[in-house]
Amino acid sequence: SLYLMQAHHLTHPASTNVTSFVFIGTIIGSPVIGWFSDRITRRKIPMIVCAVLSLLVMLAIMYLPHISQVSGIILFSALGFFTSGQILSYPLIAESNPMALTSTASGLAATLIMAGGITQQLFGWLMDLRWDHKMIDGVSIYSLSDYHLALAIMPIGLVIGLFVALLLRETRCKGMGELKNIL
Repeated sequence: SLYLMQAHHLTHPASTNVTSFVFIGTIIGSPVIGWFSDRITRRKIPMIVCAVLSLLVMLAIMYLPHISQVSGIILFSALGFFTSGQILSYPLIAESNPMALTSTASGLAATLIMAGGITQQLFGWLMDLRWDHKMIDGVSIYSLSDYHLALAIMPIGLVIGLFVALLLRETRCKGMGELKNIL
């Protein structure tokens, strides 16, 4: 919200509205991408496509010179939609491991996906790294370069995710038949 308010001059209600669309995109994207992946019986290709599109959307959010409320809603919805491709890591893990190790592998993946909470600390540290300590009415005022430095975590993470997805072995949704038999 602060980024949209300070860098793109949106009002507080408008910026809060825009950022909430990440969740709406995720709510829609997770089942759609999961369904699509099951339908084409591929995990790797949708993960790669989602990583590339997430990277492009994130770079647009960071570097477009002006984001209006409407364009922000579109961009943040798309970001939520495409980043929900990470949901495919869970069936990929289940399909790549023996059943006895699936829970352990999934738990490790969940921790890695959230980066163990380290990225939140890193983001704050990067925001403050070059901050000139300017405040207005108790609100920290950051420069566009402060935001770009801290937000760089996202494109870097997405490039790492893309690289890892390229190295994955395609499972061809093996185990889907076993799951259907269990259910």
